[in-house]
Amino acid sequence: MTNDIKVKAPKKRKAASLEKRKARGGWLFVMPFVIGFVLIYLPIIIDSIKYSFGEVKTIPMSQGGGISYTFVGWANYRDILTGTEYEAFLPTLLQGLQTIALEIPMILMFSLFMAVLLNQKMVGRAFFRAMLFLPVILATGIMETVSAQDVNSAAGDAGIDDGSGQTATENMAYFTSVQSMFQLLDLPIGGGLIQYVAMAVESIFNIVNRSGVQILIFLAGLQSISPAIYESVQIDGATSWETFWKITFPMIS
Repeated sequence: MTNDIKVKAPKKRKAASLEKRKARGGWLFVMPFVIGFVLIYLPIIIDSIKYSFGEVKTIPMSQGGGISYTFVGWANYRDILTGTEYEAFLPTLLQGLQTIALEIPMILMFSLFMAVLLNQKMVGRAFFRAMLFLPVILATGIMETVSAQDVNSAAGDAGIDDGSGQTATENMAYFTSVQSMFQLLDLPIGGGLIQYVAMAVESIFNIVNRSGVQILIFLAGLQSISPAIYESVQIDGATSWETFWKITFPMIS
């Protein structure tokens, strides 16, 4: 009679999967932003929400200095929306939202267009990428000062200033010239689209100034598309236009 002796093999530690390692690497990459957001931006956001529901007064230095906070509920919001003292708030807010709604598609289209160009193999590609991202670095000081000076100098010209840096007369003449150009090309385009195109051309400085980060995001998306896909469609005889709409745009969206 024989006795069978069972020996347990040592357990092997499971190696982390590729997806888990990528997830850890991603968290490590964004950790500086997360730490900065939690320690710096999040307290500011909380304090801003808190102060919006209260009345804040400055205490004179003779009485110790600082601020005093008194909770008033929704009184501040009621004053802004219905009070006569802030009657210009709603029109300004709506105008700002309208500007944002019009500029965001412009920024996205320009950023995607520039990202596709900068993703091509060409001499000086790194230089052009740096030049398009430079306004993002300078936007905190120099660019904002120059923009403010342009608006202030335009406000002293004759005519009515609508906040775009040009007078109403100049804007009307500019719109008419763009409309005449489309009519000359015999393009069936309505007045609304013409005005949108004219606004895009007029706001090209702001669009370029705000497109740096979006260009980087689109570039990262373009570089993640496998070159084998482009090689296969080129073998099939697809044109650049077909490649963009059938491969690039769906995969980057």
